[in-house]
Amino acid sequence: MIFAILLVTLDLTIAAWFITRKIKAADAKSEMMDHVQTVHGRVEASYLDGKSTAYPSFAGYSVTSKGDIMDHFTIERGTIATGFLLNVTVSPSVNGVCDLWLHSLNKDQTDPYWAYHRTKHTGTISYTTDKNGKMYFVGFTPD
Repeated sequence: MIFAILLVTLDLTIAAWFITRKIKAADAKSEMMDHVQTVHGRVEASYLDGKSTAYPSFAGYSVTSKGDIMDHFTIERGTIATGFLLNVTVSPSVNGVCDLWLHSLNKDQTDPYWAYHRTKHTGTISYTTDKNGKMYFVGFTPD
């Protein structure tokens, strides 16, 4: 009985932590989007942005003495794509820097480097900054 109570308490604590974390992330994103800034510049390049992660990978199989096939897996490290990283040259400079690196807000966001022809890479760039100083691409309007 005591074990069941401890298990339920642990489950509720983990659920509360998970929900609180999601709410804080949504609030931070909402607050960040209240401070969108614009600057004129040129989109120079775009690169895949990703994060390092570990994942299971098939490592082969073996046959047991009873004739059953057993699959084997190993843990590998790799990178999963989380969006893109946009290189923009701006004028006037932002905080003394003319070359900005803007991260995409989400994986499905449209990348202006590939969405527009190279003759239309100059225009107004909208971006926002989080509390850690990381800059995120919001939008692009070509001239």
